[in-house]
Amino acid sequence: MQLPTGTYTLFTAPHTNGVDLIVNKQSGQWGTEYNGSLDLGTARMVSEVATATVEEFTISIIPSDDRHGTLVLEWGSLRWIAPIEVQ
Repeated sequence: MQLPTGTYTLFTAPHTNGVDLIVNKQSGQWGTEYNGSLDLGTARMVSEVATATVEEFTISIIPSDDRHGTLVLEWGSLRWIAPIEVQ
């Protein structure tokens, strides 16, 4: 999925085979207000068991070079990852 520069809200949709990352144009909302008509796209994330329990929900980007990296979402014993690329 390609995204223009901007501000977005990230949602996740867990299912039996993993989790989907949803990128949504809506921003500034409170809590979990979700308007699916504003979705820009979805991407499948790989589910892993975290090596250590993460007490606070954490979003990280781990760079691998100037244009590539990994988006990591962690909470408790869950770890979801997806590759990212800056064009």
